[in-house]
Amino acid sequence: MKENIKPNKIHFKIGSLEWLTFFGIPIALIANGLISGFFYLKDMNSFKATDFLIVSVSTLLIGISTYLLQLKRLNFKSFELAQKLEDFKENARTILTENNWRIENDNQNFIVASSQGKLFSSDMLILRFKKKEIQWNLIQHPWSHNSGAAILNLNKKGKKILEKIKASAEHHV
Repeated sequence: MKENIKPNKIHFKIGSLEWLTFFGIPIALIANGLISGFFYLKDMNSFKATDFLIVSVSTLLIGISTYLLQLKRLNFKSFELAQKLEDFKENARTILTENNWRIENDNQNFIVASSQGKLFSSDMLILRFKKKEIQWNLIQHPWSHNSGAAILNLNKKGKKILEKIKASAEHHV
């Protein structure tokens, strides 16, 4: 996952399984819109031509807007740090392990952790460290292969653990 963490967002290589999981539904909608457009152009004089045009334009617009929404969700959010960075890191590790989260990557720059839940429903939390702030992102784990959950962005377990981590960052140690 390290190669996918950029300074201001998470990045998935186009065509990778992670990218397909995260952007699968928008890509399918865009493809459907393009295919519908092809059938419209193929037979514009047909009595069903306007139906193909309506389907084409609407699915293409929905696909593009959901793709842009998913792209925006990959940007990091941040919160201020009111304690020493090393104390925060230790607190975050403790909170994650006590709540049955698996730490996938832990280094000087970030922690990547995932909820240990159902195969097709797993949250992924990334904490990126700055001097006085913590950048974070919470998404559906790309290895869960659940594009629908990635679109819905519920992340119930992740939101709960993030609130605990934020609360620990606000307290001076």
